[in-house]
Amino acid sequence: MVGTVPASRFHGNPQDPAQVAAFTGAMGTALRTVAVVLPAGSAAVVAGLRGTGRRSPG
Repeated sequence: MVGTVPASRFHGNPQDPAQVAAFTGAMGTALRTVAVVLPAGSAAVVAGLRGTGRRSPG
């Protein structure tokens, strides 16, 4: 999903190496950002869930 939306919005000339290079460079940056943010967000959610456990009175 992360790559599908930007790829569908590319309206440049796929035969122009400069446009393709700019697009793939931007996609690389976007995918690296997601690769860092997603695990960090997941870890924060797991850490938050572990801290909300309630003990039963009995």
